[in-house]
Amino acid sequence: MLNVAYSGEIQDPWGNTRVGFEVTGKKINRKDFGISFGMVSENRCVLLGYDVDIQAQTEFVKQVAAIAVA
Repeated sequence: MLNVAYSGEIQDPWGNTRVGFEVTGKKINRKDFGISFGMVSENRCVLLGYDVDIQAQTEFVKQVAAIAVA
């Protein structure tokens, strides 16, 4: 399950409308998706683990409708 939070709406310097969202999710295990390789350092420390936290910040720009010129 992913949690989505609305970050707000702004007008950028070029007059475009932008909206932002932050997405977070539970920890997933890479092995559940068939990704089973890992990395361990020379002193046996885990460099690439199997648990992954999902976090994303995204921004969308509203498109202006194109006007056909005859």
